Amino acid sequence: LVRSGLKVMMATAPLGAQWSDVLQSESDLLSEVASDPSCAGAIIWLLGGSNTFRREYQEALQGVPLVFVDRKPPTEFSADFVGTANVGAARGAARDRVRPP
Repeated sequence: LVRSGLKVMMATAPLGAQWSDVLQSESDLLSEVASDPSCAGAIIWLLGGSNTFRREYQEALQGVPLVFVDRKPPTEFSADFVGTANVGAARGAARDRVRPP
């Protein structure tokens, strides 16, 4: 990525953070992605919905490949969506790790 001029951007809020801090972190990342010309796309697990994926980001991100994971994008924004089977995946992981004696 470095040689191509692209970078990976990630955001997270510290463990135990207030919900408002989590949403602010998400909004800050979306703002950075929207304003950074070296951003070739983003994978988003959207927590704040339209509160963090505001209209100005939507307009700036038109044409940027986005994939939303587990939460669909706002209806007025066209993007790819991937839903995962979280409950089934957790059961499978537990089943693989916990074996009866």
